[in-house]
Order: sequence, then C-alpha cells, then structure tokens
Amino acid sequence: MKKQNYYIFFFVLIVYSCNLQSQGNFVKYTFDFEFEEGLYQTFDEFKNNSPSIKSYIIVKKNDAFLEQFQEKVSVKRVEYIDSDRKQRSLSRKEVWGVCSDGKVYILINRSFQRIDKIGSMIYFTAQLEPEYVAGSARSGPGTVTGVSTVGCLLDFQTGEILSYSYKDFLTVLERDGELYNEFISIKGKKKRKHKMFSYMRKYNERNPIFFPSF
Repeated sequence: MKKQNYYIFFFVLIVYSCNLQSQGNFVKYTFDFEFEEGLYQTFDEFKNNSPSIKSYIIVKKNDAFLEQFQEKVSVKRVEYIDSDRKQRSLSRKEVWGVCSDGKVYILINRSFQRIDKIGSMIYFTAQLEPEYVAGSARSGPGTVTGVSTVGCLLDFQTGEILSYSYKDFLTVLERDGELYNEFISIKGKKKRKHKMFSYMRKYNERNPIFFPSF
C-alpha cells in the first residue's frame, strides 16, 4: 500500500514539474516584448509568436514587388520559398498578418494595418475601401470607390475582429464581471461611451496576455 502511494506521489510530482516547465515558457506581454519576425498565416500563429513563413515577398496590386514593408499597401498576393525550395504563392485570404522590424501588422481589407497597443482587447484603425454605386438618369449606374477609416477591436481570446462600437466593446468587457459592473454603473450611455478607452486600458491591465518565449 505504501509502495502504491509512493508511485502515485511520484507521478503527481512529474506532472506538476512538467506544468511548471510549460508555464515557464510563457512570458507576460509588455511593450518591449520582441515578436518573432515573419508572416503569420493564422491568428494562432500570432498568438503563439510562431510565424510559419520567415522569408516572403509582398506583391502589390499592380504586380510590383514591395521591397520595403509599408503600411496601407494594396496587397495582391504573398510569395515565398517552401522547405523543398519550391516557390509558393498565398492569396490575401491565406495571410493573417506579419511582424516586420518588430512591428505587427494585420492584413484586413486588402492592406496591412499596424496594431500598436497589444492586449486582451486590441484597438486599431483600418482603412477600408467600400464601393458606392452612383449614377443618374442620363449617365446610368456607375461605381465610385471611397476610402474610410474605422476603429476596430481584436479580441485576443477568440481572434475575432469586431467593430469599435458600444455593443461589441461590452461583449468583451463583460468577461471581467467586476469591471463590467463598474462600467455600466456610470450614469448615462453617452458618458459610458466616453469612458470606453479608459476601461479598455483597465481591462488590459487586469487581464494580461502571455506569449511563448523562445
């Protein structure tokens, strides 16, 4: 009986040690955290700080190659050489984002948008290019392309991109019950909207995120 208890204790000790070792590979995110350089095909690759493609070339809309990374470039595709030294091509839909010169960019609506302040709730702006149908009785229907800048939220828990709206903000904030109750106790929806940025900061401080460290 004592021998059996010894084996059980030894097994639990091994599991506990493995858990400690696993936790030790993760570090709390701070602004000076260094992301791995490369291209993320999925959000999980970004979340795990593990870009699957280290060397790549961004092809712009006019088929020109982008030699130096820039923001707001209209992306057509991404080319890279795989492990078998074969040239591969990715469409925009197969790319989540990149880390270039320590900066993280997310590919959304045909262009890369930089995300600066990373946390459990990430705010960033995106330039969208919606198409508006315009016309007249004389000229008939036509298409006019416009550009607008909108605020977005990236939910670090799910990877979902939300609009920076009161409703979507609350869907993330409510995970922290205490902070959520404090926020909705502010009288007046207009006042609460003005407090969204400050409560986003509080939420990120109370709910830190962790990245694998290699």
